[in-house]
Amino acid sequence: LQLPSGEQSFRYLITDIRGQWQREVQTYGASALEIPRGNLAPGKYFVTIYTESGLSATAPFIVK
Repeated sequence: LQLPSGEQSFRYLITDIRGQWQREVQTYGASALEIPRGNLAPGKYFVTIYTESGLSATAPFIVK
């Protein structure tokens, strides 16, 4: 994850394949994203990353 210059934090939202919210996390001073499995059941999910300036990106991932 490369944050735009000057940005120090981002938040990410995880949704399942049906679009249901699973987790939302705010980070400070991080430039890498590691998603702990926690209580996510096996399946396909989407992570949407939001930066301080309002930029966002969505990517799929699979929990086995």
